[in-house]
Amino acid sequence: MSKIDVYNKVKSENTKAIEKLHLSLGRNGKGEPDHRNDKGTFRFYDHQIWDTDMKISIHSCYGYYGSSSAYSIGNPIIKKYILEVLNRKSTEIVEDAIKLMKEDIEKARLNCVEEAKQILEVV
Repeated sequence: MSKIDVYNKVKSENTKAIEKLHLSLGRNGKGEPDHRNDKGTFRFYDHQIWDTDMKISIHSCYGYYGSSSAYSIGNPIIKKYILEVLNRKSTEIVEDAIKLMKEDIEKARLNCVEEAKQILEVV
């Protein structure tokens, strides 16, 4: 396969994948807002099998208002690039997770303090 053939293949596959990703975000294939695309979804979810697993799956689809159909966009090209971005940003993702955990600890602490005040008022 020549370099031109490789280029054409990569361009074609990635252009189709980009269009599908736009659709999964509720846009049209060009990336513009599309209010008819009311089923655009790109979400991560837990797919745990063992207690120590941290398997995370991705569900992504799109569909249009007035139709009950939704179309999945998963394919190996999209997976390759999503994994690359997740790995590239892994430190940032973990730091954000730590921040969210600390925020939840503080919320729980404040709720605890509020409950303690209410109990002391009753006593």
